[in-house]
Amino acid sequence: FTVEVDYFDTAPGRLSLEFDGSDETAPFNGAYSRAPETVQLGGTKTWRNAQFTLKGAKFGNSQNRGADLRLVVEAPEFAVGSVKLSR
Repeated sequence: FTVEVDYFDTAPGRLSLEFDGSDETAPFNGAYSRAPETVQLGGTKTWRNAQFTLKGAKFGNSQNRGADLRLVVEAPEFAVGSVKLSR
């Protein structure tokens, strides 16, 4: 699976993604498996696009509140325009 995120690059930082997967070394038996990609945010004040690869995704609703994935944003400000999941 691939997740494509359109975001507004508001401030410097990092963007990554955790998903409900099969990585047994990830927290909670793989529920928080991390995509291999990490995007460096530059604070360019422009719309940008990021893609994440979800290898071994199982989508069992194992994250908080029954979620299958979540964005991990390490920046003081961040805005999302859209998130698209593709097989």
